[in-house]
Amino acid sequence: MFLAALSAPSGRAQDLGLERVTVLDPEAAGIKAIEDGETTTALQCRGFEIVFSRPVSRWEVGELPGGKWVVLAGGAQPGVDFYLFDPSNGEVGLPFHVRDALRLPGDFGHGNGSWPLASPPHLFLFAVEKSRRCEFFAVDFTNQVPSELTSKSVAIEASGFDVGYDQNSQQIEVSFRGVEDRLTFVHPLAPKLAVEPRTLDFGSVPVGATVLRTLTLRNAGRRPATLLLSSEHEAFSVRGDAAVDVPAGGERRIDVAFAGADPAIVLSALKIDSAVVGVSTSVPLRGEVRAAMVAEPETPEVVTQSEPGERSDTSVPAPAPATPLPTLSVEDLGMLTARRLDEHRILVRGSLGLDAAAMPDLFEKERALALEFTNPATKGAWSMALDASQQVRVCVRAGAGDRVEVALRDATGMTDAMSWLDVRPGLRVVGDRCVVDVAPDRPFFLMSVEPDASGEKPVRVLRAWRGRADGRGRAVVPLSAIPRGREPVYLAIGERRRDGTTLAHSELVRVEGE
Repeated sequence: MFLAALSAPSGRAQDLGLERVTVLDPEAAGIKAIEDGETTTALQCRGFEIVFSRPVSRWEVGELPGGKWVVLAGGAQPGVDFYLFDPSNGEVGLPFHVRDALRLPGDFGHGNGSWPLASPPHLFLFAVEKSRRCEFFAVDFTNQVPSELTSKSVAIEASGFDVGYDQNSQQIEVSFRGVEDRLTFVHPLAPKLAVEPRTLDFGSVPVGATVLRTLTLRNAGRRPATLLLSSEHEAFSVRGDAAVDVPAGGERRIDVAFAGADPAIVLSALKIDSAVVGVSTSVPLRGEVRAAMVAEPETPEVVTQSEPGERSDTSVPAPAPATPLPTLSVEDLGMLTARRLDEHRILVRGSLGLDAAAMPDLFEKERALALEFTNPATKGAWSMALDASQQVRVCVRAGAGDRVEVALRDATGMTDAMSWLDVRPGLRVVGDRCVVDVAPDRPFFLMSVEPDASGEKPVRVLRAWRGRADGRGRAVVPLSAIPRGREPVYLAIGERRRDGTTLAHSELVRVEGE
C-alpha cells in the first residue's frame, strides 16, 4: 500500500506542520450523494452543496484537523479530482485534476494512492497511480485555487514517502520508501524577491564626490525575507544596515553610494544573499570616476613702483574670474526626460538641478549660459539658452542606438561634459504584462535572450516575436503569450538602428519561470 505516513517524524518534518486526514463516514457526517443514473454529480451536507466538475463513480471525504474537508472523486472517467471544502461557510475551491490517473478502485484511499498530508492551509502532498507508476504531487491550495508546485513519477514498488523540511532554506525534501528517488522543492509560502532596477549605473562622478542610487527590494512571497547586502568593490557601499528585512508582500528601498579616489571606470556587483533557496541574486553596478575640474588660480597682485621721492602704493588686483562652469553630477540632470517623437527625433524637457545660490553669476545675461546636445552619429548639435528657471525644452535629431552628449557652454567657450543620453527602446514588466516603449508606429522585436555574466547584455537571441507600437510608441504584450518553463527567462526589446542592419536593445528584464 502507498500510504502517506511519517514513521517516527523528525523535528524537521514536524516544523512543517504536516497533518493527517481523517476519513469520514458519509452517513455519520450527514453527507448525501446527488446521483444521475450510475454516476454522482454533487454532494449535499449541512445545507451546502459540492458540485463536481464532472460526473464521478467513486468519492470519499476526509477531514483536516482545522475542520476543512478534502474530497477525492473520480472513476467514471480517467483522472482524479481533489476538492477543498469549508463546511462552516460552504466555500468550495476549484478542483485539482490529475489527468489520466487510474480510475478509482472500490477500496480507493487504500490502494496505490494516498490521502494528502497537509500543511494547512497551503501545502498538500499526495500520490496516485498513473500509467502503472506512482505520480507524486505537491500542490498549493492557497485561496482555494490549487496550483501544482512540483510532481515526480516514481516506480510502482514505492510503498510510501517521508518528508523533511529545513526552516532556514525553506526547502522541503520528499524521500520514497522502497526506491531511490527524491524530490526537493521550496515551500509555497517562501519569500520571492524582485529587484528594481536590475542594474545600477552611477554615471560619471568627479573624484571625491558621492552619488546615491536607490534600489527597491520587493518580496512577493508570503513570509518575510532577511537579506544580507554586500558590494564586491570598495567604491560602492550600502547606506544603512547591510542586513535588511523585507516583510511579506512589502518592499524596502536601499540607497547604494558610489565614490572613487582615482579616475577609472568601475564595474562591480551588489550581492544580495539569503538562506532561502532561490532568493539570492546580484545587481550589476557601473560607475565612472573622472578627474575633478581644477578652478583657475587667482591672478597674483601686481605692484608698480614710482620714481624715488614719489613712492606710493599702486597695487591693482586683477579682476576675479567668473564662477567656472561646475563639474556636474548625474543629479544635476534633475527632472530631464526624453520622449521619442518619431523614428529620428526626441524631445528633451524638464529642469536641471544646478545650485544657483552657490553660483550667483552663473545665469547672468552676459554669461550666455546654454545647454548643448551633440549627436556624434549625425554630427548635429543643438543648443538652448538657460536662465535661472533652468527649464529645458529642445528637439534633437536622434534615433535608436544613438548616444547624445550633453554639455554646458557659456560666452567664454568653457564647456564641461555633463552626461550623455542613450536613445534605446524600453521594456517594463507590470503585473502580468510586458510594456514596450519605442518610437511611435515603430516595429520592434520582443526577444528571449541569453545574458552575459553581468546580466546586462544579450549574448544570444533564443526566440523573437515581431510587434509594432501604437501612435504613442507603446505596446503591451501579455506574459502568458511568452513560452516559459520553470527557469527564469531574460527578455529585451530590439529596435533597428539607423543603419537598418543592427538592433539597439533595451535593458534586460528577468522574468521568473511559471
